Parts: sequence; C-alpha cells; structure tokens
Amino acid sequence: ENIMVSKTGLVKIMDFGLAKRKGVTRVTKEGSTLGTLAYMSPEQAEGLTVDRRSDLFSFGVVMYEMATGQLPFKGEHDAAVLYAIVNEAPILVGSINPNTPKELERFIHKALEKEPEDRYQHADDLAADLKRLKKDLESGRTTTTQAKIPGMRESKKMPVWLVPTSVLVLFIAASLWFLTSRSSRIEASVGLTKIAVLPFESVRNDPGTDFLGFSLADQIITKLDYVQSVVVRPSSAIRKYEGAEIDLSSVARDLDVEVVLTGSYMKEGDRFRLNAQLVNVSRNEIVWREPIEVEYSDIFTVQDSISRKIIAGLKLHLSPEEEVRLRKDVPSNPIAYEYFLKAVANPSVTATDYANQVQLLEKSVQLDSTYSLAWASLGRAYRLYAQFAGNREGYYELAKRAYDRALRLNGELPYAISGLAHFYAETGKVDEAALLLQQALSVNPNAPEFYRSLGYVYRYGGMMDESIEMYVRAQALDSSFASLFYSQIQITKALIYKGEYLAAVSLADSAIERRSAAGQPIDVISLFYQGMAYYYSKDWQRAFAIFDSCTKVDPSNLWSLFGKTYKEAARGNFKRVRSITKSLEERNVVDHEMLYRFTHFYALAGETNLALKSLEASSKGFINYPYINSDPLLESIRATEEFQILLSEVKTRHEAFKRRFSGTL
Repeated sequence: ENIMVSKTGLVKIMDFGLAKRKGVTRVTKEGSTLGTLAYMSPEQAEGLTVDRRSDLFSFGVVMYEMATGQLPFKGEHDAAVLYAIVNEAPILVGSINPNTPKELERFIHKALEKEPEDRYQHADDLAADLKRLKKDLESGRTTTTQAKIPGMRESKKMPVWLVPTSVLVLFIAASLWFLTSRSSRIEASVGLTKIAVLPFESVRNDPGTDFLGFSLADQIITKLDYVQSVVVRPSSAIRKYEGAEIDLSSVARDLDVEVVLTGSYMKEGDRFRLNAQLVNVSRNEIVWREPIEVEYSDIFTVQDSISRKIIAGLKLHLSPEEEVRLRKDVPSNPIAYEYFLKAVANPSVTATDYANQVQLLEKSVQLDSTYSLAWASLGRAYRLYAQFAGNREGYYELAKRAYDRALRLNGELPYAISGLAHFYAETGKVDEAALLLQQALSVNPNAPEFYRSLGYVYRYGGMMDESIEMYVRAQALDSSFASLFYSQIQITKALIYKGEYLAAVSLADSAIERRSAAGQPIDVISLFYQGMAYYYSKDWQRAFAIFDSCTKVDPSNLWSLFGKTYKEAARGNFKRVRSITKSLEERNVVDHEMLYRFTHFYALAGETNLALKSLEASSKGFINYPYINSDPLLESIRATEEFQILLSEVKTRHEAFKRRFSGTL
C-alpha cells in the first residue's frame, strides 16, 4: 500500500505515516508503530534492540511481496502478525511463483532470517548480489526454481505482479537508500527524545535514605511526563537497575533510549547533595554534569531543578501550556513528601505491599492535602489493594475520592487521568473511561501510558483488536523491557477472549520466561492469565502448576483464589468450587471483569441461577460481547432464555460503545 508504481513505471514511496485508506489494515497509522506492522523484524516485534539488519529484514518482506504478490507473514489481527513474524517460517518463494530465479529466492529468504546474524549484515552486500543477478538475468545465465508442492498446479506464465528486472534494480537502489536512513529521518520528523532516568546511587549505606534513589528518579519521570517532545521510560522500566552496576550503553539498548540521566546522592546532617549527569549515549557525550545541594527539608525542589536542567540541556522548546503544567504539583510539607517518597519506593507485588503503600500515602495526604500526585498515588494503591485483597472496607469508593481530589488539584495530571480511567472501566463506566483517555491523548498524543490504559478500557468494551492496537502503539513509544512485558500480558488476555488460545499460551510463556531470566518478580495477575491460557487450551497439568505458583506468591490474593477455584472446577470438585466462590463473594468484589469469574465458577458447578445472576451483575460494566458470546466455560447456561436476553443486552451496549469509539484515534 505504501509503495506505488506510476503509469510510467516510476516507483514511489508514498506514505510516511500520514496516509490511510479505508479497509486497508497494513497502511501505517499516524501515531502508531514506526514502520508498518507486517514489515517489522522479529527483534522489533519483540521490543528488542534493532539495527540496520532490521531494515534489511523489512526490505526482504518487500522483495518477497514483489516476487509472490503476498506477504510472508500474515494474520487476522496485529498480534497474529507479530506471532508469525517471530515464530513462523515463510513459504518458499518458488512454491508460490515457480518463475522466481533461484538466486533471488535465496537472497529473499536470507534477508528474512529470524536471527539478525544470519541475515545480510550490510545493505552493500545485498545490493552487490542483486546487481550480479541483474547481469545474469540479462545474459540468460539464471534458472528459475520451478518448485512444486503436492496438489499445486504448475504455473504456465509469469504472474503479472512480478516486477520487470529493470524496474526491480531501480527500485532496489531507491529502497536501500530509504531503508538505511529511515530511522533517523522518522525520529527527526517526529521530534521525540527518548530518555531514561535511572535510580540514583547512595554514596553511603544509609537505610534511612535508601528509598530516595528510586523515588527521586520516579518524581523526575513524572515531571517529564508533561513534556510532549520527550518520551520518558516509566518507573517500572528502571526499577531493575536499582542498586545494580550499570553500563550506559547496555541500558540505552535495553530501554531503547538515546539519553540517560544518572547520578549519586548523599545526606549529611541537614544537607542533601545530588551529583547528576545527563548523557547522550548515542553520541557518547555528557550533556551536562552538575551537583545540586539543598537543605533536606527542601528536597522536593530537586525534582523540579533536575527536570528544568534536562529540558535546557536537550534544548527543548516548551509551549506555554507545558510551562504551566511543570509549575504544578509542588509539595509543601517535607515530612509528608518523605512519606510519599517511601511509598513510591516500595515495590508492590502482593496485597501486603499495597496495604503498606496505603498506610504511607494516607499519612502523606493527612500532612499535605494539596499535593495532587500523592492523592493520585493513594487512589491507585486503594484500587489495587481492593483488587488483590477484596473490597471489604470500601477501598474502591476511597479510590474514587482520591482520584477526584487529585484531579481537582490538577486536572491534567497524567497519573491521575490514567488511574481514574482504569477505575471507571472496572466499576462499569466504560464509556466515561474511553472518553477521558481520548481527551487526554488530545493534550499529549505521545504518552504511552494513555495508550496502554485505552487498550485496557477497549478490552472491557469488547474491542479486542483495537485493544491490541493500543498496546502496539504504546510499544512504539516505549519499547522498554517492563513495557513489553505489561503489553504482552494484556494482549494475552485479548487473545484468550478471542479464542486464540495457542497464541495466548505462546505470548504469555515468552513474556514470563524473559522476565524470569532477567531476575524480575512476576505478579500474580500475570501468572494467573498465563494459567488461563493453558486452562482454555485444556492443558490441565500446566494450568494447575501455574495456579499453584500464584498461591505460593500470595495465598490470600484474589487472583490466587481464582486460580484455585478454576483448578477445583476442572477436577470436578464442585462442592469445593461453591464453597470458595461463596467466600470470595464476601470480599465485595467491584471490578466487573473480575465479577465475570463468578459467572464461570457457578456455571461450571452447575448453579445455573447463580451463574445468571452473576452474569447480570458483571455485564453492567464488562460488555465484552464477542468473548461472552463464544466463551466455552458458559456452555451449561447458554441455552437458557435468561442467558440469551442478557447476551442481547450486552450486545446492544457493546455495539453502541464500538460505534462511539471505533476509529476515533
């Protein structure tokens, strides 16, 4: 779609992210992945480091398409295409078009090797091979593949889509120039600077201030979220570097950034000193290096000072609106700010972790009720604690109040907007959630977190392909390890809901294996959905083992108990299923996607009336009609009149949601 041949035979590259044709899914979408999805290399699809060999892979896709009239890697949706790129070998060119010269087939498949080291290493090498092939074609020294496969008729004439040799060679020259310079030109046109703020290193071992290394970095990240010309890696991506020896080149490759902020700090008496340096790793250049020393009671000024120095050092031009936003969110009480920083520094994996966060943040807002970021963080802690431990104490209601308070103080705080959108989705206000995020993206279209949140909301509304697309868009802006893991788990959920269980298994396994190999903790929700992929595939042994792992991580966690209930249902222990489900209901679960689990449990246990009652409750907010309509775990209630009525109501709401939001980005 992006490469056109004019009536005079001139080949043109037509699209640099702006064109869009109705009904065509492969044309680059503005604000989406840099590079059309079907032409991505395996390492780009997996969020790994890319180099010129990725461009040569993309060019191999183009050559394959020219020779055969079809793409080497295909699928019904983005996730299926990505899976094919990473895992599947393309059909031999000669099997599709027997008139292809053997050498050309070899060149194409060499360019399409999965491992970069097995491909062409330089564009010059491929160009030399193609020039030699041109001479052989002109002299008649080449032979075609004439490959046959059982049941395939032999072609009697060259397909109309095979480009004449003269045009092919001219196209190669233009395309190689384009491919070798593509990345730098796209980055320049978009005008985005990718930056990572690493946890600061404590000069002395001081348990009283160790929390500052990560939490101060997190605060600078939050400040930079306001700047549209910067894409800053999230705190989740940089936590693994806390306390570790680092090599800046490796960090830059791992996080896919050009610029890194690093440094060390020390508290001595009432004074706090931070030595920071901003490094442009791609140019091996220190942009600036400067010590900052303040009274410890003024430590909240450090985040603003560093953020300003980064903006000045990178020569970024702020709009008046960005200037106003940067001046917001200034804490006024140093003790409250210290509580807040300790909460931020606390890694959260279990319900106990979130309970500790809640306590610290409640102390923070009691001492300083005007700090919007503390209120937004408290809203998130309440919401996730309610998810992990149950809503016994009305934590969802407390979360809503905290988010509202944060946005009254600062209506443009990205952290609060994203958190409130998740809250809306989970509590039945799916339309409000999607609208909130689309408005936020109109303010900052380069915020990966907004795309991730919109992907989350779209799943609740039953727009699975659009949900996957949002995670792909977020990945284009933030291809860090943590972002990739989160996106892969969320796409796993969408694949399960679409009934593509083998793809879900493959994606979840890949994500969790890579995270384990990196020594990163794996939360219970991610493990649970890995188990569910196997559960739907009826691989009970693997599913049960993963559900048992959830229990080992956090036995009282709701998701752990969900896994345990699914396990008992598959074993036919329906009395046990009913017992656990009753106890789970006492936790006052609010999230409508989580409530849908109760529909499963009662349906599997043969409790038709309770299953229908549960479906009625969950469908007030979880309107994923395609999933509910095809979910094999609901077979026992599908034929009832009540189910069909509920399904019809869900379909009506889902279709209204889709009409309102499909194609709006």
